[in-house]
Amino acid sequence: MMHRTTQGQPIGLAALEAQLAQDLDFLEMPSKSWVPAQMHDGAPVRDVIVIGAGMCGLAATAKFILTGISNVVAYDAAPEGKEGPWVTFARMQTLRSPKGLTGPSLSRPPSHRRR
Repeated sequence: MMHRTTQGQPIGLAALEAQLAQDLDFLEMPSKSWVPAQMHDGAPVRDVIVIGAGMCGLAATAKFILTGISNVVAYDAAPEGKEGPWVTFARMQTLRSPKGLTGPSLSRPPSHRRR
């Protein structure tokens, strides 16, 4: 099924990406960076280094970036391509979390709730 605008024009991926960019701009997300750049012995210094790029590490990294701290990096012990539990220790093909679990919502309420 192809999505269409109210004028009947198809919406492609480029149009959806443009709409998302405009929506984020209206919401001023992410916030503009406000932390001054720092140097040490002529080399740039990170404002925040997150150790562990699992769900919580990525949520923390996203929260920093959304609040205007953009010089952030997350490091993970797993090699590239082996990040996350799905190729290592997870036993389920899909994650079966409780329906009411909010997860790392980053202070954003769900768009709707079903009961």
